[in-house]
Amino acid sequence: MAVRKLAYSCHTPVIPILEIEKPMKKSELFKAADVLAELPSPSSGDERYLEPFVDGSTSLGMYAPVGKDPQMPHDQDELYFVVSGNGIFVNDGKRSPFGPGDALFVAAGIEHRFEEFSEDFATWVVFWGPSKT
Repeated sequence: MAVRKLAYSCHTPVIPILEIEKPMKKSELFKAADVLAELPSPSSGDERYLEPFVDGSTSLGMYAPVGKDPQMPHDQDELYFVVSGNGIFVNDGKRSPFGPGDALFVAAGIEHRFEEFSEDFATWVVFWGPSKT
């Protein structure tokens, strides 16, 4: 699998720390278990985010925070697809419970975060489109 590991900060843009290990195919299957296995260990203290796919302004990432979700609003629209775990999603002040299989939309520039999430929480993240902020 072509994986591009990225440093992720909730306060600054994503910065590449490793380049793509092999050329991206026209089509590719990204398995949650494979991407999760590539994340830093929960005890490392590093942000647990990795992007296995980036094409233009579209990216697919896996996010699995530990303890607290420190994100800040992003400049692109995003969709989360919850892989595992549960908790409360705060989106523009509205609190909603979430669990595996749920899809969550956040418009660019909107404050949002995950709270009270279980230790096994992991979610796909899709960013797309031009910067809106």
